Amino acid sequence: MTVLGIVLAAAAVVLWLGLLATAATLNASDPAGNGLSYAYGVFITMGLWVVLSGLMIMAAVKWGIPAWTQVAALVLVPASCIAAIKALHLMSGHPEMRWPLAVLLAPGLIIGFFLWAALPAFRSSVSETAAGSVTWGLVALLSIAPWPASAARDREGIANRERIEAEWKVEEARLIEAKRQERLANFRKLTAQSPLWEYMPFIVDSSELTAAARDSARKLKSRQADAEQMLADGHHFPLVEIANLDLAITPRFCDLARAFLVKHAADWRTTVDTPPEYSVRSQRIEQFLPAMKYLIAHGCDIEPAITDLMETVRGYPASAERDQFLGELARLGGGR
Repeated sequence: MTVLGIVLAAAAVVLWLGLLATAATLNASDPAGNGLSYAYGVFITMGLWVVLSGLMIMAAVKWGIPAWTQVAALVLVPASCIAAIKALHLMSGHPEMRWPLAVLLAPGLIIGFFLWAALPAFRSSVSETAAGSVTWGLVALLSIAPWPASAARDREGIANRERIEAEWKVEEARLIEAKRQERLANFRKLTAQSPLWEYMPFIVDSSELTAAARDSARKLKSRQADAEQMLADGHHFPLVEIANLDLAITPRFCDLARAFLVKHAADWRTTVDTPPEYSVRSQRIEQFLPAMKYLIAHGCDIEPAITDLMETVRGYPASAERDQFLGELARLGGGR
């Protein structure tokens, strides 16, 4: 045997023993330590099989092992490497599973075949057919061994995930229903003396309570005063719901709405040298257009708000969407 052969064979034995020791204690620590052991075992496996590949290349080139064993090695050396990693995976986190350790005997068989090829005494005492058949037949069996268990583990994992998802769907439905019942109970606590803003959450959430909440809110004696107070506080709800709540456009309401819309225009005025595309902000900028039309239709003068909003919109880059909204505002303001 050559010096290189001795070195490679010795390295393979050391790595193999290290792999067996690592696999035997794979679950002997805490979860973090076990995870490191698994990673270490995978690295040893890859290094070991690189050395085993070198041994088989040397056996084929230096000592001319039979062609059929060369083909077997070409297929089964990488296959046994994958099987070894799969065996480590099966054992990781499952201390009760010990039989995959047998899969890690494959390197011993490959090292033994190399020694048979390299040492004339072994080669003369054991026929090529016997050595090759035993070695590669057992390696093939060990390479196949982990896959049925792995497939069963995968099926079990899929079944567990499906069970957990089904349980979560049931729990999610329960939580949704509990939340619904809670909201329903809170809604039923409202009375004709409740302020408008207590009805607001049930109106804006677009739930089964929205229609009932609007109907009840329209009957509130304090509806008008509450809406004006909300506008004075800077809340947009009365403008969004102005038609649905059948609010009266009193002088005070008109003044508050106009002031709110002027502030809205100022809030969305761009102050940067390179403003964003209008479409990025259009939905927020245009959200009070129906309310503006309603106010004008009911005799409220909001010309200052229209003028300011047009100035705001012109500050954005020209686009079809921007120009269309400017046209809408111009029509509201009599063509300005």
